[in-house]
Amino acid sequence: MNESERVHGQAEIPVEDGQVRAFEERIGELRSRLLRVAYLILGQREDAEDATQRTMLRAIEAQGSFRGEAGLYTWLYRILVNQCKDRKKARSRASRHVVEMPASVEYTMAADAPSAEEVMVRAQNEALVRAAIDMLPAKLREILVLRHYEDLSYEEIAAILNCPIGTVRSRLAKSRDRLRQILEEQRAEARR
Repeated sequence: MNESERVHGQAEIPVEDGQVRAFEERIGELRSRLLRVAYLILGQREDAEDATQRTMLRAIEAQGSFRGEAGLYTWLYRILVNQCKDRKKARSRASRHVVEMPASVEYTMAADAPSAEEVMVRAQNEALVRAAIDMLPAKLREILVLRHYEDLSYEEIAAILNCPIGTVRSRLAKSRDRLRQILEEQRAEARR
C-alpha cells in the first residue's frame, strides 16, 4: 500500500501532465473561497492562509485519488475543514481570542455608499458576530460558516463533513440557537 492509499483509503489514479496543470488551475481558482472559509473557521488571517496553502498542497499531492464522486469544491472543502481542525488543535485556545477585521471590506465614495458612521456600526456588528462565532464549538462553527457564509446546500455540507443530512440540520439549528444566545448575552452585558 502506497502513501496515497494509506492516507486516502483508495488507490492513486495516474494523471497526465496536462491534467495536472488543469487541476492546479482549477484549485487556484477556488483559493479565495477556501481562504474565506478558513478565516471564518479559524478567526486568524495567518492561520487561515496556512490552512488554505496546506489544503491546496494536499489536494495537488492527492489529485490522482480524486475520483469525481463529489465535486472538486466539496472535496477541497473537506480537506480544508480537516486542515482547520488540525490547526485549531495545534494552537492554544486561550491565547487566540483576538478578532480581526476582514481586509476585504472596502467601500467606494459613490453617492449610495454608506456613511462613515454606518460603516463603523457595521464593522462593530461584524466584530461582535465574529467574536460570537469564535465562541461556538468547532462543529457548530464549521456548519454555520459553510451554510451562511459559503451558502452551501445541506447536501454539500453533509458531503464535506462526511455526516448525514439530518446531522447537518440539527447542528445548524444548534449553532443558530447558541449564536443567538451568545449575542443576547453580549447585548445584556453591554447595557450594564
